[in-house]
Amino acid sequence: MKALKTLLIGAALAAALASCKKEDETPVAAAPTPEVAPPPAAAPAPAPAPAEMSVSGVVFGTAVGADKNVVTPSTSFGAKDTIYAAVTTQNTTPGATLEAKWSGSDGKIVHDDTVTIASAGDSVTDFQLSSPTGFAPGKYQVEIFLNGKSVNAMGFDIH
Repeated sequence: MKALKTLLIGAALAAALASCKKEDETPVAAAPTPEVAPPPAAAPAPAPAPAEMSVSGVVFGTAVGADKNVVTPSTSFGAKDTIYAAVTTQNTTPGATLEAKWSGSDGKIVHDDTVTIASAGDSVTDFQLSSPTGFAPGKYQVEIFLNGKSVNAMGFDIH
């Protein structure tokens, strides 16, 4: 038993001496933290592309109001009626052109009219078709061109 006690005391002393041992290693200086540049400011979002000009509607009638809109819409007319086509455009720019080609059931052009738009933004342009002698009964149509490109065609009847 004495041998065991001696062994335990020796182990305790060895452990105590090991914990008291002075470290020979000099502390290593920590590497300096590199400065991180702030992220570049986000570039401003590009401006949205301007909205494209378009024809948003064509309405027929026999009269237009001061705002150039058709008062009472219709697609059926008498032979001697004056027929109006109110063309609504969006995002127009001054100098844009609208053309209305009116044709009969045989496909022949009975009237052609071009208007240059003077204002920017949304607008209404009216076109009219009339004949002092009257039109033959049948199906007719108007084709609308915006800056020379066909953008809408609508039919109507003359009785």
